[in-house]
Amino acid sequence: MAENEIITGAELSDENLDAIAGGYVFFNGDGYEVIDNKGNVVKTFWGTKIDDHRHAKDYASELGFSADDITWYELDDLRRRNQ
Repeated sequence: MAENEIITGAELSDENLDAIAGGYVFFNGDGYEVIDNKGNVVKTFWGTKIDDHRHAKDYASELGFSADDITWYELDDLRRRNQ
């Protein structure tokens, strides 16, 4: 295959699409925040129950974001890299 050749018709797995889309779910102590790929809060789901967590994950997925959870240290690093 030539170096500049473009592959058409290729499909990415859901896991690869999630990695490209970015986004996370972060628990802030009072609720779950949907975070974009730059570390910005898109929406907060207030509450600490499992349903609140599920709603945040569902919303992230609806936006095309990954619904993976992120820690404070990971969120802080993401924000520092995108300043």
